[in-house]
Amino acid sequence: MKGTIRERPNRDGSTSYLCQVFEGRDPVTQRRLFKTGVAKSKRAAHALIHTLLTESGQDRQPDGRPTTHRTLGELIEEWLRVAGPQAVSTRSVYDGYLRAQILPFIGDTRLDRLRVDDLDRWYALLRDQKGLKPSSIRKAHTIVRGALAQGVRWGWVPINVAALVAPPIVPKPVIATPKPADVKRLVEAIAAEGDLRFATYVRLSGVTGGRPGEMCALQWRDVDFDDRELHLRRRVMRSKDGLLVEDLTKTGKTRTIPLDAGSLRMLAEHRGAMERLVEGHQIPLSPTAYVFSEDLDGSSFARPDCVSRRFRLSLARVGLSPVTLYSLRHQAATAMIDRGVDAKTVSERLGNSVATVLTTYTRARTEADAAAAELMGSLYD
Repeated sequence: MKGTIRERPNRDGSTSYLCQVFEGRDPVTQRRLFKTGVAKSKRAAHALIHTLLTESGQDRQPDGRPTTHRTLGELIEEWLRVAGPQAVSTRSVYDGYLRAQILPFIGDTRLDRLRVDDLDRWYALLRDQKGLKPSSIRKAHTIVRGALAQGVRWGWVPINVAALVAPPIVPKPVIATPKPADVKRLVEAIAAEGDLRFATYVRLSGVTGGRPGEMCALQWRDVDFDDRELHLRRRVMRSKDGLLVEDLTKTGKTRTIPLDAGSLRMLAEHRGAMERLVEGHQIPLSPTAYVFSEDLDGSSFARPDCVSRRFRLSLARVGLSPVTLYSLRHQAATAMIDRGVDAKTVSERLGNSVATVLTTYTRARTEADAAAAELMGSLYD
């Protein structure tokens, strides 16, 4: 570090002295960083330079690099811009949290002054004044923790204080999961109404456990009738600009799922119906036609929200208990585990880790649970 003193004439004819201490460069922007101050005399200027040099040394991180004096909000914005989550939908959600829950309350806090108790008070404010649920507070915490972790790697902060905080615990809800027999009944009822496309959608969702966005993004080129496989390569997701198709699935990996004969047969019938329809209207089937589309040539994808609404209406018509479209994914996981399919195979079909399969998709009461209850009861009869 070094300091400089520059004479500066004032309007009243007197002289002041501008004192600067060079602290290094910003690790990201490479902008030169200075500590500055003004003194009225040379003696005072030399004393000020000594003070600035001392303070600059105190402000340095343990490895000798200077702090940037940037705010938490600036760090999060830079993190989202250059190194944050890759998925457009996730960045959009994080940006919404930044604008609504972080910047107005704690965004102006300097990184070198951010403490654990600041975050604890912020959580309490979000809970008591904003009325946020634990899940929303924990999401905001995840954003701050991720940005601070990047700040440590960039050299903006020496430690990640968010890693020392205990955010609210979010209990995992028990998902209402339909039985495979009810899904089969629903598929048959929809097919009997003449809606082969939607019947195929429901069956395929129940068999594969695919996410609604993945099912809506399926194209015919993803269906391999020869090898009896389905390739999940993309998904429909929501961004701030609306719905769009994003390559790769939620986990960032494509997956190949073997299909059963019945599902392949329904897909073939649905494909044949689409081909006959476009031939009747003398239009070609799009080379990248979507399997589930509202357009004759399959040029557009089905909207997950519209499919979800149709699913609820179909359940009501058939007289089945109301469940969400996403519950078909839980049904697939639960049905496979109940019937002895190992967790690794289930995780590969669903595109989740084994831990997620065991902790998330088997929380509903299953047939295996009932069998365990009978077994334990028989020991005491």
